[in-house]
Amino acid sequence: MSIPPSGRLNESNWLIFILASTVLSFGVISTTLSFGIDVFFSHLLYIPVILTAYHFTRRGILFSLAIAVLYVADVAVLASPDLSLLIITLGRGAMFILIAAVVVFLSTRLRERELRYHGTFDYSEAGMCLIGEPDLIILEANRQCARIAGYPYGEANGTPVAKFWTDAPARERFFAELRRNGTVRGFETSISDSGGSPLWLLLSGGVLDQHTYIVAMVDITDRKRTTEEIRAANKRYVEILDSMPDAIHVIDRDMRIVLFNRVFQRWCRDLGISHLAGAIGRRFDEVFPFLPPSVGEEYRQVFSTGRPLETEERTQIQERQVVTHTTKIPVSENGTVERIVTVIRDITSLKDAEASIRESEERYRAVVEDQTELISRFLPDGTQVFVNDAYCRYVGKTRDEIIGTRFKPCIPTEDRVRLDALLSSLTPESSTGVIEHRIIMPDTTVRWQQWIDRGFFDEQGTLREIQSVGRDITATKDAEEAHRRSEDLYRTVFETTGSATMILNEDGTIWRANSEFSSRFGFFSEDLEGKPALDLFEEEERGRLRLYHRDRRGSGPFPPRSYETWIIDQQGMRRDVMLTVDMIPETRQSVVSILDLTAQKQAERLITVANAINQLIVHERNVTDLLISACDEFGRLNRYFVVSIALKHGEILRPVAISDERFTGMHFSGFESRLFSDAVESGNVMFETFSEEDGMHPFNALLIVPMAVENDVKGILSFYMYPQALMHDQDIASMKTLAEDLAFAIKAIAIETEKRLALEQIERNIEQMAVLNDHIRNPLQAIVGLADIEGGDLADKIFGQAQEIDRIIHRLDIGWVESTKIREFLVKHYGMGK
Repeated sequence: MSIPPSGRLNESNWLIFILASTVLSFGVISTTLSFGIDVFFSHLLYIPVILTAYHFTRRGILFSLAIAVLYVADVAVLASPDLSLLIITLGRGAMFILIAAVVVFLSTRLRERELRYHGTFDYSEAGMCLIGEPDLIILEANRQCARIAGYPYGEANGTPVAKFWTDAPARERFFAELRRNGTVRGFETSISDSGGSPLWLLLSGGVLDQHTYIVAMVDITDRKRTTEEIRAANKRYVEILDSMPDAIHVIDRDMRIVLFNRVFQRWCRDLGISHLAGAIGRRFDEVFPFLPPSVGEEYRQVFSTGRPLETEERTQIQERQVVTHTTKIPVSENGTVERIVTVIRDITSLKDAEASIRESEERYRAVVEDQTELISRFLPDGTQVFVNDAYCRYVGKTRDEIIGTRFKPCIPTEDRVRLDALLSSLTPESSTGVIEHRIIMPDTTVRWQQWIDRGFFDEQGTLREIQSVGRDITATKDAEEAHRRSEDLYRTVFETTGSATMILNEDGTIWRANSEFSSRFGFFSEDLEGKPALDLFEEEERGRLRLYHRDRRGSGPFPPRSYETWIIDQQGMRRDVMLTVDMIPETRQSVVSILDLTAQKQAERLITVANAINQLIVHERNVTDLLISACDEFGRLNRYFVVSIALKHGEILRPVAISDERFTGMHFSGFESRLFSDAVESGNVMFETFSEEDGMHPFNALLIVPMAVENDVKGILSFYMYPQALMHDQDIASMKTLAEDLAFAIKAIAIETEKRLALEQIERNIEQMAVLNDHIRNPLQAIVGLADIEGGDLADKIFGQAQEIDRIIHRLDIGWVESTKIREFLVKHYGMGK
């Protein structure tokens, strides 16, 4: 991705502005030079030099060189400079080039950081875009945002938000809250993509500046569709219950009614019970206070044993006595009975008929007592002795065609084996059995039946007769199969949703966690089920999460749907995560979707540390202070790192700083390892893991990054890592870059120090030259005086040589004056002599 040009000017405007400032500056300088002013106005040339070096980094230094040459030529032509002015002019020209080089370096570093920031923006897993006021135009959209909107990358830029977000009231609410509060989180809304297809998004936003917003979005369309499908499945489940002929209601472990079908409602209305409107969520004994306490004991028995229970109950309702055949069927989840489905069949009329024929034969009395639908009595050898009309109609034969024969319906072989085993297991102590099996009808269709088989034994315990009472349960089986398929569908969606997800019970325990959760955080699903979910989170966060869990099910303020927190994975490492929590409709359970932000947070911390270290490199001029401060910054990167820095002196590594003073001893003694010498010799990054026997407790890994510049290793940057530490290849590459920056800074500081020392030596030489002139001139005057006293030819020769020496000393004095000007330049620009 290319970096956009800095500022708001385009390429041609930059060139015009730079050219105009250059021409104007040279015009002012030429004018002032003609009047003998050569000090102040030369600084105007810094403007085009800095602008060119900043915007045109590759041509900045060449441009500054051209400016310097033109400036020197201008001074040489217009000012007729002496040696001191020429030296000053050359120094200013060199300063133009030096400043251009510094600006080019800083501009390049700035653009590299911009590239990193744009990379984080463009390749974020969440869709992100920048929106400008006042027309709400998309200024820039990352790749994920363009994918969500259905546009090729880059084509969404400049598009009004209203083109996608056609729901004007929702759009106005979002931006109104953003302007008012500065941030918006967890805002659900729908938009249309480029093809007009509706999408559901979860939006979060923040204010970048007075005219720009940043908005992050997550596509939750699949989750919305899943919720609708679950709601539709529940509706189908209720419709199936409503289509069944028996009165049915469901209670939970708190004895509260959670569901009833229409037949139950109609049956209660026929009995004069008209207050069912508020029955859902109330205890059954509050809704039906006339029920005896034994009913509650029966429910508790089923919850305890997990076995179905069939009873016949006589109940006085107002002025009417009702007899019912009740079947309490347990519904288990994870081995625990959570609900009981109660199937009620009003057999009052049957019991009344039973009383009217009580004097009939005993076998028919037994048949009437157990009568439900299909009734058959047969001998142990299979001979049929009685069938009712319903049985005959069901199998399509008359009573005469069946009685006295060993008639057997067509039953699949595997079901026949189970039926024979059940009949063989009947004993006087256990004379009743229940079985469900298939039957093949004359038209080859397959139906399901449920039979209650009861054996009749004589006084010797010999089986004399078997009575079977059955009913067609094909509709129930079809409903169960539909329910199973529905559960399979939901389980498939749950397991393949692509994000780590778990479902929590009302008590905060984990009901189920999908495979993505297990693979991402290292837990096995079976180990998590039934475990308190709070045990997975950082201890300091548990109070807040417990309060959110409670408020989400209470009447208090509703907690946020999405928020950040920390999970402790199987390895004990703290992971930054974003939780999105919502209640499952018509249940007390909640679904938790987990987005792992660990890598993103690590990258943000790394960017912060990189910025801080770059600031230190720019401002710090002492190597030791620079490395100590840099070590402190590296120590803030990750709580599971201990960072140390050592400088190379000859062939020896000398420790400089460590981020945790508890390990200072290891810091001063640990550089004897061959791993450090290999890193110094090769200049390559080294990595090594430790076992408990290596004596490096509490660390289990070491990363060594050489601080090298131009293949010259200046020192070592070491990362001692706890078992919980996490470092990706991209992080290691960033560490290497920062280490190279530190090496460059160390080299730059050393060069600057050497230059300063050289300049100080020049000043001492100048001072010594001035003293030497005085030491020569004083003895020379004495020699001339003595020659004058002596007179003669020898004196004349001495006078001639003395004059020659004096001329040489005079030239040295002129050079000393010029050197004094150079000294003043050094004092002004390098702080010498201060």
